Amino acid sequence: MKSLKHKSIFIILISSLVLSACTLNETVEQKVESSPVVIEEDDQDDPIPELTTDETAEKDTEESNEEADLFADANECVLTPQDYTFEYNGNTFGIDDNWNDYVDKLGYPEHFEENNFGYINTNEDGYWWEMIYPDQADFNYDFHVVFISPSLEREGEDTIFNNIALNNTPTFRGIKSGDSLESLASVYGRPDGFDDFGNDAGWMNIIYEDETGQIVFVTDREKIIYTILKHKD
Repeated sequence: MKSLKHKSIFIILISSLVLSACTLNETVEQKVESSPVVIEEDDQDDPIPELTTDETAEKDTEESNEEADLFADANECVLTPQDYTFEYNGNTFGIDDNWNDYVDKLGYPEHFEENNFGYINTNEDGYWWEMIYPDQADFNYDFHVVFISPSLEREGEDTIFNNIALNNTPTFRGIKSGDSLESLASVYGRPDGFDDFGNDAGWMNIIYEDETGQIVFVTDREKIIYTILKHKD
């Protein structure tokens, strides 16, 4: 009788343990099912989506329109022969001068020989070279002038002028690197064209021209970077 009683207690104890285990398992499953799923985010910022060709073209058009609007009310520009000249160290130079005119009045730039005598490249047009004043090695130059020698002989008799780039040197009308587009519109008036030349730098060429040549102001759409004087293509 005593043994039967012990067996009954043992059976009840086992049943209680089994029931508790089932209840605990069910609770854990409920917690797992109800717990929110946490997705770890990448520490890196999301990449900026690239513009499609159409979007880029639309953006360039909008920016071009902004420049056009800035000059819309400007006066018409009438260029003169003096606009293709500039003053430097008491001398007047222009698009009709050749390499010897600069050397006679200014000498060669500093470090000209050390920088391969201004060599740029050689192609079907000839031997391209330049003089950068006052120092051939200085990127923050006053101006530089480019020449082409079709015979492939630097300073040959057939050497011709190609273009002048004014950086720290002002134009005949006083516009220089760093001046605003508003100043350009006020001094030169309405340009003959705009050209963003399809690069990624956001630059814009503002072009004035007549039968003599072109004056090209290279800008970052807010200020002038440098100015090119050249004969008309």
